[in-house]
Amino acid sequence: MKVAVFLVLMIFPAIIFSAPMDEAKFKAWMKSVNIDGFKLMEVIKDGQESVAMFSGPSDLIQIRLGDISQFKQSTSAVNLKIINGKSYSLKGMNAAFGTSDMGSMLIIEAKNIGGMVTLGTSKKVSQDYLEKIAEKIKLFNK
Repeated sequence: MKVAVFLVLMIFPAIIFSAPMDEAKFKAWMKSVNIDGFKLMEVIKDGQESVAMFSGPSDLIQIRLGDISQFKQSTSAVNLKIINGKSYSLKGMNAAFGTSDMGSMLIIEAKNIGGMVTLGTSKKVSQDYLEKIAEKIKLFNK
């Protein structure tokens, strides 16, 4: 059950809502990103969300940019309980971190770009690890 809900949290917003940045700008942003040990594999449109996939030696990182209005739904108490998550403030932005059997995710309400950014990994990692990825994608400098 937790696995299914984790997947829904990562995919559902893409079905309905629009992204704040056009695909070309998102692609240029992701091409400028340097995550040690990871290579940008692809940038795609998934419904209305922009998605970048980075591949590393033993992990995948997915970066999704979606509609900011979905932050509250994605980080509701019920959803956070399912992914063993918690809400907090990250550099002045609302954020939530959680893990499941499928990996880890950090969801950020990035008002500076008008979008919700979700960082997901294919294995369990620490909150600090994903926060460092958020810094490497220069999210706080946009």
